[in-house]
Amino acid sequence: MHLGKKLRYLRLKNNLSQEKLAKGIVSVSHLSNLESGRYSASEETIRFLAKRLKVSERYLSGSLTPDKNLDKQLSKLFVTILTDVTNTPKILEPILEPINCIYQEWTYFYLTCSYYYKVNKLDKAKEIEENTLTYFISENDSLTEYPQILKQAYYYYKGISAYRNNHLETSYRSFNKLTEYVHFNKIYAAIQYNLALISYQLSDYFKAKKHADEAIKLYINNGDLEKLAIAHNLLGTIFCDTFMFKESLQELEKAMNYSNILKFSSHKARIFHNQGLVYKGMNNLPDALKQFMKSYELKIIIKSESILATLVEIIKCHIVLNQYSDAKKLARTSSQYLKTERDYHQLSSLKGSIDLYEGNEAEFIKKKTEALNYFINNKLFKNAKGIAKELGDFYFKTNKYKNAATYYRMELNVFSERW
Repeated sequence: MHLGKKLRYLRLKNNLSQEKLAKGIVSVSHLSNLESGRYSASEETIRFLAKRLKVSERYLSGSLTPDKNLDKQLSKLFVTILTDVTNTPKILEPILEPINCIYQEWTYFYLTCSYYYKVNKLDKAKEIEENTLTYFISENDSLTEYPQILKQAYYYYKGISAYRNNHLETSYRSFNKLTEYVHFNKIYAAIQYNLALISYQLSDYFKAKKHADEAIKLYINNGDLEKLAIAHNLLGTIFCDTFMFKESLQELEKAMNYSNILKFSSHKARIFHNQGLVYKGMNNLPDALKQFMKSYELKIIIKSESILATLVEIIKCHIVLNQYSDAKKLARTSSQYLKTERDYHQLSSLKGSIDLYEGNEAEFIKKKTEALNYFINNKLFKNAKGIAKELGDFYFKTNKYKNAATYYRMELNVFSERW
């Protein structure tokens, strides 16, 4: 890395052309050579450029001199974000800006942005992206010359930001690339879990199981019971989605055992929910409802962020059991837990099913169509699954065969490619 990268970053951040920055200091061609790293800047040039860019001389002159203590802090920050995110602020807060060394500065901002993405503080993450990261590494840059810690920070940022923005294929590629630069078991296990989760959401169950198995082996070696509970829970959902219900319940039981040992109520609530999904898949709706209710009651106690997900499953069970009165009542009270547009359409789709039972066909079509379009447009195919078939069944029963065929084809042609 060289000083020119910082010059270019600062110039663009200050909305200066090469002509404006160079004027009265150096020629435009010389500045271009400095930015590209072909030439080195003299002390006098650095002094004048720093003044025009409104930074200290040390901030420019120290661009290539790393702080050994800061290197240790950044490495610890990376590990903490991946494996113990609740303690990240303790590592992050003592690091003071400005950071003179260019690769340490970039590493710091990539990791800080990644932290905000991981804890779902999306506004802060996007602010760093727009104001700072946009001037750093571009898609066409070669990372060969960059230090290991910066490569790790960059690929982790690419993975977590893509994940939060629902670009799952990009997220998978970035995390997979990250495995080339990570050798510490604890971090490697965390990345394998991320790859398993993304593969599961992409409905690539073979890869999901492979990565989950690898994560579990590493967690066993590390003696990490909490992560074992989480990984077995994910493996249980993978088996559930592939109709291996016996194996799913076995994995979820392992997850529950670890959660009981650790007394982690949040994990137990997730496991109850997933056990409900298994029983639902087995068409054992009474037992599914029992597990969903256990999850819901526990989530209320711990004030979980995912209460609505369980309520949606409870409403679905009531609808299938023709318990429309219970479904309608619960759908009405569930509105208080809406947080996103995705939540709104999930609940609205269920309300559409209730509308159809009550004879309001127009509302059924409206709500189902709006939900289906939203989920497809946002590539939320798991949420969209089944809605096209519901619309197809409705039109078929009302003798509107052309419309029915349209939605049946959508279910077969679009969704079968995803699952």
